[in-house]
Amino acid sequence: MKRSILFLATVMAAVAGQAKGTNPDFKGKVVDSSNESMPYATVVLLTNDSTFVQGTVSDMDGLFEIPTNVTQGILRISSIGYETAYLNLPVAENMTVVLKPESQQLAEVEIKATRPKTQLTPQGLETSIQGTVLETRGSAKDVLENVPGMIRGQDGLEVLGKGKPVVYINGRLMRDAAELDRLLSNEILSVEVINNPGAQYDASVTAVVRIKTVKHQGDGFSFNAVAKDEQSLRYKSFNDPTTTLNMNYRVNGLDFFAGGTFFTYHNRQDATFIQQTFGTPGYVQDAALYNDMDYRGWNANGGINWQINDIHSVGFRIDRSSDYRARTDQRMTEKFYKDGLLADTLSTIGTDREDGNPVSTGINAYYNGVVGKMSIDLNADWYASNSGNKAETFEKGMVEDAVVRTDSKNSSNLLAYKLVLGYPVAGGMLEAGTEQTFARHSDEYTTNIMASSSSEVKENNLGFFAQYGRVLFGRAQMSVGLRYEHVGYNYDDLAGVRDTSITYDNLFPTVALAGVIGPVQASLSYNAKTQRPGFSNLSDAVRYNSRYVWQRGNSKLQSMTQHELGLSARWNVFTFITQYSRTDNPIVQWSYLYNNDGVVMVDLQNKEKPIRTLACYVNAAPTIGIWTMNYLVGFQNQWFKIDYPGRELDFSNKPMWVIQAFNTFTLPLGFQASVDGEFHSKAYTQNMWLTVNYFCLNASIQKTFLPDRSLVLRIDGKDLTRTANTFIHADFGGHIHDQNNIMDTQKLTCTLRYTFNAARSKYKGTGAGQETLERMK
Repeated sequence: MKRSILFLATVMAAVAGQAKGTNPDFKGKVVDSSNESMPYATVVLLTNDSTFVQGTVSDMDGLFEIPTNVTQGILRISSIGYETAYLNLPVAENMTVVLKPESQQLAEVEIKATRPKTQLTPQGLETSIQGTVLETRGSAKDVLENVPGMIRGQDGLEVLGKGKPVVYINGRLMRDAAELDRLLSNEILSVEVINNPGAQYDASVTAVVRIKTVKHQGDGFSFNAVAKDEQSLRYKSFNDPTTTLNMNYRVNGLDFFAGGTFFTYHNRQDATFIQQTFGTPGYVQDAALYNDMDYRGWNANGGINWQINDIHSVGFRIDRSSDYRARTDQRMTEKFYKDGLLADTLSTIGTDREDGNPVSTGINAYYNGVVGKMSIDLNADWYASNSGNKAETFEKGMVEDAVVRTDSKNSSNLLAYKLVLGYPVAGGMLEAGTEQTFARHSDEYTTNIMASSSSEVKENNLGFFAQYGRVLFGRAQMSVGLRYEHVGYNYDDLAGVRDTSITYDNLFPTVALAGVIGPVQASLSYNAKTQRPGFSNLSDAVRYNSRYVWQRGNSKLQSMTQHELGLSARWNVFTFITQYSRTDNPIVQWSYLYNNDGVVMVDLQNKEKPIRTLACYVNAAPTIGIWTMNYLVGFQNQWFKIDYPGRELDFSNKPMWVIQAFNTFTLPLGFQASVDGEFHSKAYTQNMWLTVNYFCLNASIQKTFLPDRSLVLRIDGKDLTRTANTFIHADFGGHIHDQNNIMDTQKLTCTLRYTFNAARSKYKGTGAGQETLERMK
């Protein structure tokens, strides 16, 4: 670590020395009306006739500097959601520029509301939330579902064409997805959806969401409390209460904060599947599966933040969580055919439960500050988790009966740090840094019917990056970056059978350009990324799913590499997004006949031919009177072929069409109503065919109470049409799999939120090693 810091400091000092040729005439700080620093504000120097001279953007602490000999002219300072400021030269040295929020009231309506304002940035889209109809939407999750660039995917919130994003709240890495439910919408200032992450992010991060909250002034005690109850409309016994309490005490620049959540979760999977294996002999498995899931847990956090002065802050945060009850009860009936004749019938009853006391702990410490002209952002993270699982299954069959017992144990440890140094150079901002992660993951699996296994995975990732951004001609922003990663991976089969060691050395460039062409904002970007397999997918241990279905990982999996070109444009209330990507060495789930008893093995494999994808979307977000809309229509098409002995499998040219229609109505007396619909068509995704259209209809009504709207009551109805289901057909060449899944998605939720003397967290830890941490879970 010392060598890395010394190396970076030497590089930045050398750059600083070369940049001293011109004495800076103009430098200062951009803040909002609450005196909060404003990063990425555009600062442009113009002549008196508005000719562009020089420009820059403010850094993470709102600081900017323009080196020039010009003594007359105009400084123009602007940022998304704020009124543009103009200052006539000469100006005071080390000035502070205050930008006021921009208000766009709807004309000629009794109920006044403001539509969210969205602006293209070199990395994505930034949307203002404070003072708009989204301010009273409910939670941060509700807000994200309604900002341009986001989509409600089948596995949660996704960035269009990019998948699941990494989320930051006030610069702090969000490690618990439940935070989006706990953060209230009226605490959010703006949301930036980044679909072209720069070089400072891990090479596997394809999308980032950055949430900035509203600053509340003053010392003292504050808290927010949430009580939520979710009732299944299909199963009366599935009732899930959740309670959350977050507290903060602020005095003389010190913040002491703590919070916690207790939750319950129930769900049921009702599935049928047919597996057919071709050859001599041929096998068919016809089964019905029912899984009842019962989870209960808690999470807690606490820490200290010290705002030493306007440019220096340090902090410490600890998070702990546990699923103290995690149980799945399974029932399955199946018929097994060999060459068309019934060979076996099975009736299975099983229980899978958490064993021991699974706990995960994460600790983050940070320093954020400015020394001279150099900004410094240093984070150190430690994470540890352990879990155990016991399963007991009773099989009653036509051939034989069996009792299957399995026991698995997992533990993970991670140590990471990240250093980012920033320095103004040639009217722009140069950032350079390092991110280094050291991870360990162990896995033990024992069973009474097959060989036991034990393995350990070690991975060290050493990353170095540099990125430069600046304003061009007063109307465009440019950013270029390069990241280098050295990854050493070692898989130890403790039985000494399948040891594997791999080393990767890769460069990942990023380029982005955003500007204004008449009334149109436009951006063009290119990036190279990688996707590494999760640690659990690297274990060769064979897992017993049922008598005729086994599963394992693959210690020889290689990382995928993705190259992507993106073009975005925005005019008025319309946003157009198109993305083309090529993924080399793709990882796909594969299934094949494993032995002469008809057992099918499921694992992951790399395929030789790339996956090419084209995605195009148009988004419109107008407001008419009390009605605010967020509509989206588009498609995603893939081209993917797999070579199989005797034939080629083609998974191309069956695009997924996506339609979203989110409607919000701002009503008198503090009421707000919404009706949201989302449609996904049948389509290919990798080597699977989605065989039915997906449609989800949600509705909600909420009311705010008290003069400051600090008390909110909200009622949500989800999947009102019972059509948010996923059916698939998978083709593996010599084996096909058809499965129909119906989950418990139709629910009624009642939420009560109260905020007292709200205080924005000043914690500025951004975290390190997030990508590796996600793969360890």
